[in-house]
Amino acid sequence: MTALELGAGLGMCSAVAAKHGINNLVSTDNDLYVIQLLKENLERNKHSEKQQIHIHSLDWMAAASDFNAEKTHPVFLELESLGGADLILLSDVIYGATESVVSK
Repeated sequence: MTALELGAGLGMCSAVAAKHGINNLVSTDNDLYVIQLLKENLERNKHSEKQQIHIHSLDWMAAASDFNAEKTHPVFLELESLGGADLILLSDVIYGATESVVSK
């Protein structure tokens, strides 16, 4: 099974997925300082040596506006090599929103 975490931050969801035996984990964030901490946290929480943990920087807005992202961005290439994502994890990913997404 392969899981993709978007906006992983320090990797709580990814760490839990790793502890529960997700074989392939692709964890992303856009903050380069956070990515270093994410790498350290996930390496400490690996379930087994067979487990593959991949960490990438991903700017959603840049990827959404890049028509070649599927063919060139490391996250998409990684997912393609793993056969796609079976599970997508998101947590606390809208904290920067300036307008409500739900109308009354």
